[in-house]
Amino acid sequence: MNNHAENKLDQLLSCLSTTHGDEMDCKSCDEQLDKVIDKVAEGVELSELLPLVAQHFECCKDCREEYEALLSVLIAENSGTLPLIAEE
Repeated sequence: MNNHAENKLDQLLSCLSTTHGDEMDCKSCDEQLDKVIDKVAEGVELSELLPLVAQHFECCKDCREEYEALLSVLIAENSGTLPLIAEE
């Protein structure tokens, strides 16, 4: 097994070993995140607001990447650095 595959396996095993009965699914994660994403963009730690969502991101790459993209856009929008899209 190559090093990359071993790292992925270690990550999977780590996620499985830390799974709790109150684990949240992707849909619930998305619904909860919608409620607080603006506060996170202003600097509040996600783990303080929604620890189960933060825990979900540790094991769910898709949700984490979607969250990071959304957060980047909100931060850019709040700071005025989001490029304007010309309407045709």
